[in-house]
Amino acid sequence: MPNAQIVMCSWEFGPPDFHLIQYPDSVGHSCGFQYYGLKAGAITAAALPNMVNYRMGALLGSSCDTLRLGNSELTASIGIHVFPNPATDRILIGLPVYIHSPVLFIYNALGKEVYRSPMYLDKEVDVSQYPQGVYYIRIASPDGDAATKFVKE
Repeated sequence: MPNAQIVMCSWEFGPPDFHLIQYPDSVGHSCGFQYYGLKAGAITAAALPNMVNYRMGALLGSSCDTLRLGNSELTASIGIHVFPNPATDRILIGLPVYIHSPVLFIYNALGKEVYRSPMYLDKEVDVSQYPQGVYYIRIASPDGDAATKFVKE
């Protein structure tokens, strides 16, 4: 919403009104959550998207341009999620925050690149043919780089 409130809906049951978070930057009860706080009339949840896109990037010139992280902030705050770890067949790699144009790299223990791919949201990678050992994951973007590792059993 233009006033920085967050609107949510219930799925098809209950009143056709929306839940409201008035102050999304506040923690706990001070966020001002209100059950059915926004009267909507006959609109149902089917009329709204069912998932918020937190990875939409910066909207330059607006108050939303703080969604992107600068280089120094990225390396300090990002944590790459890898599941399962250790892995045997496949791994799922995810980012907890938005970064611009990420590219995923996987290196073996000798530093040889064994995989490279653009990364849009989460990325599933088949590691079944990789020899057992430790592998390093690097995600590079104009916002900065982040790294972690996983074990192939």
